[in-house]
Amino acid sequence: MAIAYYERALKLNPGYAEAHGSLGNALFQKGEIDAAIMHYQKAIELEPGSATAHYNLAVALHRQGHLDEAIVYYRKVLAIQPDYPDARYFLNQALFQNGQADETKKDSKK
Repeated sequence: MAIAYYERALKLNPGYAEAHGSLGNALFQKGEIDAAIMHYQKAIELEPGSATAHYNLAVALHRQGHLDEAIVYYRKVLAIQPDYPDARYFLNQALFQNGQADETKKDSKK
C-alpha cells in the first residue's frame, strides 16, 4: 500500500525527493534493492545535500556487496553530517569487508 501511495505522489510531483527516498525504503524492505537504489539515486540528484538519501543508497549498495561504491556514499554522508547515526559503524564494516582494516582503525579515531 505504501508503495502505491509513493508512486502516486511521484506521478503528481516527480521532483519530490522525499517521496523518492520513502519509495526506495519501501522497495528496500520488500527486497527490491535495484529499484530502491534507483529511487535513492534520484533523491540524491534532486537533493544532493541529503545525508539520509546518501546513507540509504550506501546501505543498499552495501547490502548488494558493492563495497567500493558503498564506502564512497558512507563517506559522503559523514561529510554532510559527521554525526549521522550508524554511518561511521557501517563505513568501518564496509572497509573491513573490503580488506581495508588499517583504514578502518584510522577512520574510527576521527
